Amino acid sequence: MRRREFIRLFTSTVAACPLAARAQSQKTLRVGMVSVLPRNNPPVDPFVKRLRELGYDEGQNLSFEYLKVPSAAEYPEGMTEVVERHVDIVIAQGPEEILKAAMAAPNVRFE
Repeated sequence: MRRREFIRLFTSTVAACPLAARAQSQKTLRVGMVSVLPRNNPPVDPFVKRLRELGYDEGQNLSFEYLKVPSAAEYPEGMTEVVERHVDIVIAQGPEEILKAAMAAPNVRFE
């Protein structure tokens, strides 16, 4: 290998190291939500779209834990299940019951 080829290879490898390290260290954002509506409903779609615009892509650095429950009576169990998935953010969108379920779920911190 010639000297110039070695320098070019070495320089490109060193330049790529910070990018690889940053990509590996970027934490996956885990968002959780419980609803009686299907996932592709009007409040959720714009939220996920905005996250995409901010650089969060599902499967790469975003995990959207969406749990559909059959009725509002299932909100407490559903919210407990979502919280047990160790999400970073809990979305409590909808009727008052969902907010109460989120507040009552074990291990939830409000910040």
